[in-house]
Amino acid sequence: MSIPGKIAYIKNGSLAIAISAGTMIDQHEWVPSSDHYRRFGDQYPLPYQDLRVQVKLDNAVLIDNNLSQPINTEHLFEDSETVTEHAITITLSGVDDSHQVNLKNIGNLSPMMRIEGIWIEQLSMRLVLEDYGQCFYTGSNDLHVPSEFVGQSGTQILKFSTPIYPWLLSMQRKPTYFY
Repeated sequence: MSIPGKIAYIKNGSLAIAISAGTMIDQHEWVPSSDHYRRFGDQYPLPYQDLRVQVKLDNAVLIDNNLSQPINTEHLFEDSETVTEHAITITLSGVDDSHQVNLKNIGNLSPMMRIEGIWIEQLSMRLVLEDYGQCFYTGSNDLHVPSEFVGQSGTQILKFSTPIYPWLLSMQRKPTYFY
């Protein structure tokens, strides 16, 4: 029975995503974009404005921007009562060979996007992305393991379903899985 004038309650889940850019030196030392000039001076022009990220939840675009500044977004999604499949897609574009240089006394430099975090219901999805996500690089049909650091144009996908709490419980592998 519904009460006239009463607003129906819609159960929501929360999604938060943080993304930044930086440069990897010799594939082992990370330099965030905020430290770019301190570390490289004028030897390595800023590549981050050429890198573009698009983040979608299902068909809704949450982010579509270059990586010249760190990006944080929060979004509420409907936590359905019936099993409904969802997908978070993170697409990086604009990376090309001209961005990769070798600086004397520093090393090989590669600009990258860093997925600082994906949180569903304030729980980190880092391990879920690595264990169950998918990664496809532009120009390749091969499936790759998703990573926090992305140095090639392509798309990372994390699928999940609602109702959210049964899905979260099915993903948890150990007590500290969602640290």
